[in-house]
Amino acid sequence: MQIILKYLIKSITEKKMRTFLVVLAVALAGALYLASTALSASVVQMQTDKIRETGGNVEIHIYAGKKMDTNLLSMHPAQQLEALADYIIPVITGNGLYEKKDKGYDTIQLTGIELEDYIKMNKLVLKQQLSGATFDDRSLIISQKTAEKYKLQVGDSFEMRIGEKKRKLVIYGIAYPQGLFGSETEEAKGLMRFSALSQFFGTEQKPTLIYMKSAAEKITIDELIEKLRVAYPKAEVKEFVDRKDLEESISWIAQPLLMMTVLVTFMSIYIVHSSFKVITLEKLPVIGTFRSIGASKRMVNRVLLLESIGYGIIGGICAILLGFLILFLMLQFLSTGELEGAKKIKMEVGGVRCFITFCFSLLVSVISSMLPILKVGKIPVKDIVLGNGGGYKKKKVRKSIIGTVSLFISIGVLQLTNGQNMMILSSLSLTFLIIGVINLLPTLVRWTSYTLQGIFEVVFGNIGVLAVRNIKANKNMLNSITLITLGVSMLLFIVNISINVQVEVLNFYDQTFQSDMVVWMENMDKGAARALESEKGVEDVVPVYEQAAIKVQEWEAEIWWVEGITGPEYDRHVQLDYMGKKEELLGKINEDRYLILTKILKDRYGVKEGDKLSIATPKGNRIYTVLGFMNTFMNNGNYALMSEKYLKLDMNKRYYDNAYLLTSDDEEEALNKLQKKYENRYLSGRLIRSMKQSNKESNDQMMMMMVAFSILAVIIGIVGIVNNLFISFIERKQNLAVLRSIGMSKRQIMQMVFLEALALGILGAIIGIVTGWGMFKISPYILEGMQCPIPMHFIKSVLWLYVIGAIGVTIMASITPASKSSKFNIIEAIKYE
Repeated sequence: MQIILKYLIKSITEKKMRTFLVVLAVALAGALYLASTALSASVVQMQTDKIRETGGNVEIHIYAGKKMDTNLLSMHPAQQLEALADYIIPVITGNGLYEKKDKGYDTIQLTGIELEDYIKMNKLVLKQQLSGATFDDRSLIISQKTAEKYKLQVGDSFEMRIGEKKRKLVIYGIAYPQGLFGSETEEAKGLMRFSALSQFFGTEQKPTLIYMKSAAEKITIDELIEKLRVAYPKAEVKEFVDRKDLEESISWIAQPLLMMTVLVTFMSIYIVHSSFKVITLEKLPVIGTFRSIGASKRMVNRVLLLESIGYGIIGGICAILLGFLILFLMLQFLSTGELEGAKKIKMEVGGVRCFITFCFSLLVSVISSMLPILKVGKIPVKDIVLGNGGGYKKKKVRKSIIGTVSLFISIGVLQLTNGQNMMILSSLSLTFLIIGVINLLPTLVRWTSYTLQGIFEVVFGNIGVLAVRNIKANKNMLNSITLITLGVSMLLFIVNISINVQVEVLNFYDQTFQSDMVVWMENMDKGAARALESEKGVEDVVPVYEQAAIKVQEWEAEIWWVEGITGPEYDRHVQLDYMGKKEELLGKINEDRYLILTKILKDRYGVKEGDKLSIATPKGNRIYTVLGFMNTFMNNGNYALMSEKYLKLDMNKRYYDNAYLLTSDDEEEALNKLQKKYENRYLSGRLIRSMKQSNKESNDQMMMMMVAFSILAVIIGIVGIVNNLFISFIERKQNLAVLRSIGMSKRQIMQMVFLEALALGILGAIIGIVTGWGMFKISPYILEGMQCPIPMHFIKSVLWLYVIGAIGVTIMASITPASKSSKFNIIEAIKYE
C-alpha cells in the first residue's frame, strides 16, 4: 500500500502543468456550483436582514388590500386577538416635503409610531437627544446622515409640508444608522408620534399599517395569520419577512447562473476526461509492469481510480475556497444594485453545502476519468508489453450515431416546452446539443478539413497539406478543437444574448414611449389631469388607471400589469406594435370588457382572439373577451390593456394612478416645476430616459455576471488547449525527428506547427460559430423560462472576432511546442518511446 501511495503522489506531482489543469477544471466546476447554489440563499438572507433592519422583531404586518376603498385600517379586529399577541402596534406612513434653499424639495419618508411602541419592536440609539424634553406631537427624530445633509442639531426647527399644511417641528433626536434609519439610502427618514402624524394626515387615529408579534407560547405565526385573515377579509395579512416571495423575486439571478454552471461543468468534465486519456496512455509501461508481476485488472483500475480521487480531493478543497471568492465577488457586485442598502455581505454557505461541493468536485473527477480507466483495463497484457496498448480505437460510427441522436433529442425536447417547465427543458436541450456536437466533431473536422486542405495547399504548399492531415490523425488536436468549439460557442451564446438585451431595451424605450415622463400625485382625477395639461411647457397629458397582479382563473396565474386606457389618446404617448389594425383595436376596446394581450401571453397560455377569460376583481370574477394581441415586452411581456371604464369600475378605482406627459421644455426642469407647484398633492414622477437607464443597468448587471462565468470557462479551455498541443508535440517527437532526418529544416518544422495551430483555430472557430448559432436558437426558450422574453437577433457583424480570437489563442499556445521542435536532438528523438 505504501508503494502505491508513493507512486500516486509522484504521478500527481511530476506532471505539474497537467495536474494544474485537472485540478483547475475540477475546482472551477465545484466553485461555480457552490457560488450559484449559495447565491440565492445569500441574497435572501441579506434581503431578510435588510427588511429586519426596518421592522425589528415584527412577525406580521397588516395593510390595505385591493378590495379596500381606503388605505386606513381599523384596530378593533386586531385588538380582539390581543391575548394571542405580545404586542399590536398601529403605524402611519407617509411623506413630508422639505423645501430646499436652491430649488425644488426633498421627500422625507415619515413613520408615525409611539416611541414606547417603536422601542418594543426595534433598536433606537440616539447620538444626540434634546435634554429635558419629551417626545411630543411636534418632535421629530432624524438620522445622523440627514442631520449632516441639512446641517441640523437637536433643538433646531425643521419645517416641511405634511398633509395640506406646512408644519414646524423640532429635532428631538439624531439617531445612529440602526433600525428604521439603517437602510436609509436616497430619501431621508423621520420618526414622529403616531397621534401627531395621524392628526396631520387626518386619519382619525386609524393606522395605515399594523405590526404584530405573536405570543409564541400560545399560538404559532401561521395560526395567528389565519385568524387575522378572517378578521381582516379585505386587507393583506402577511408574514413580515416572506422568504418564499424573496426567493421568487431573485429567481432571475439564480436560474441563469445555474445554467452557466451546467455548461462550465460540462466543459470541465471534458477537459478532465481528455487529460485522463493521456494519463492512462502514458502509464501503459507502468501498468504493463504491474500486470506482468501479478496485479489484476481490478487492482490496476483501483490504482488509477485512486489517482482520480486524489485530483478530486485537491480540486474539492480548492473548489470550496474559490467558491467563497466567486460568491463574495458576486454579492459585492449585487450590493451596488439589487442589494443596495444591505448592511454587509453575508455568505450563506454552511458546512453541508461545502460538503456537497466537495462531493460534487470529487464526482466530476471520478466520472470524467472512469471511461479512460475502464478502457485501459481492457487492453491485454501482451499488447501492453509489446507497446501496442495505445492503439485502442474509438468507434467513429458509434460516436456519429450518438451525436446525431443527441441533436434530434435536443430539437425534440424544445417541442415539449411550456410555461411550467421551460427553463428545465431548454437547459436540457442545450446540454444534448453540446453532447451531439462533441460526438460529431471528428466527422465535422473530417468534412471541413478537405476544403481547408485545398486552401492551405494553394497558400502554403505541401507543408500546409501536411499540417491539416496531422490534425485529422491526432486525438489531442481533436481535443483542442473541441475546447475551442465549446469556448467560442459559449462566448457567442452569452455575448449575443447580452447585446440583444442591451439593444432591445434601448429600442423598446425609444420606439414605445413618445412621452417624456410619467407622473403621479394624490387624488388625480380628470380635473387634475386637465390642470397639468394647462401648465406652461406641458404639451399633452394622458392619465391612465393601472392594476398589478390581476389573476386569470383559467391560467391559474396572474397578469403582472394591466393599464386602463381610453384608446387612441393612449397611442399618442405609448405606441405598441399591435397585431392587426391598430385603429380598430383601440377604437373598440372601450365598447365592452375587452383585453388586448401581449403575444408572449398568447403563446404562453395558448390564447386565441375571442377567448373568454375570468378575471378576479374585488367585486368577484368578471368575464373579459380577448380582443387582440400586441408584440411588446413591456413588463417582460406579462402585460395587458383594457378599457379605463371597466378597469375603474371592476377594480374600485377612484383616481388615476399616473399620467404620461409630453413637454416642450427640458423634461427634468419641467418635472421640477410641476413638483414645486403641486407639492401639496405630493406630485412625483420619473423621466422616461431615467427609466431606460435604470432598466439597462439592471440587465447589464445580470449579463456581466454571465459573461464573467463564460470567461472563466474559456480560461480553463485555453489551459486545456496549451496542454493538448504540448502533449501532441511530445507524442510526435519521433515522427518530427523522422521528417527532420529526410530533409525538413527546423524552419519548416516550426512553420508546420504554426500552420497546425492556424488550422486548429479556423476549424474550431467555424464549428464553434455553428454550435453557438444552435445554442442561440435555444436562447428564446431560456429567456422565456426566466420570464424575460426578449426578441433575439443573431449578431453576424462580429463573427470575425471569434475566428481571430480562436486563431490567436492556438498560435499563442503553439509557441512553446514550436520552440522545442527546433531544439530537440534528432537521434534522441528517434530513440524516444
